[in-house]
Amino acid sequence: MSNPKYKGYLDRFAMLVKKKRIDVAILCGGYTNLKQPEKSEAGTMADYLKPLLGEGVRIVIEDRSRTTPEHFQFAKGLIDFSPENKIFIVSDSIRFFKIYWMALHYWFGLNKDEILAEWLKVAKQLYSNPKKKAIDIELKDMKRFLAYKNVKIVVDKLHKGYKEAIHQLVSEVFEIEGLYDPKVMDMSLEQTRVKEEARAKFGLR
Repeated sequence: MSNPKYKGYLDRFAMLVKKKRIDVAILCGGYTNLKQPEKSEAGTMADYLKPLLGEGVRIVIEDRSRTTPEHFQFAKGLIDFSPENKIFIVSDSIRFFKIYWMALHYWFGLNKDEILAEWLKVAKQLYSNPKKKAIDIELKDMKRFLAYKNVKIVVDKLHKGYKEAIHQLVSEVFEIEGLYDPKVMDMSLEQTRVKEEARAKFGLR
């Protein structure tokens, strides 16, 4: 793992797996690196995590997905959603809204209005704390409320910069609206392809 930023991310993931005594880890990510087409994101993560997690954790690789919606689509069939199972989704610090929406859409079948109602509950919990002014809400406040039934989102501090946040603000509008409009989804997928080609051309991956 040559990127220290993502190495730290995976190290924290391994610590979470051990702390929560998770016995199955599903890693999502397809063959998106055009400079290394034989390696999937999920496979690369698995290679790094196997010695950290040990034999007590079963690693499942989902390597078809290219986008966040596809992560949820393809992972669904690999998960046992029985109520007695605790399911954790690890999200970075700028994608949690999109992650929350995708989970409710793909895994629980909620429609737009139902998802908005759930998000309103989250917002009310955040803003009802008398000790917190709206401007003082931090990521740690959000972590407590991002849950639905037996699924909980764990927010990691991977990204801290404004550049990443701006990129996600733009992309998540298309990815969420694409759930309801195939044309928008096609536009989002095309933009993903163009982005990856540009990253490969300029040596960013």
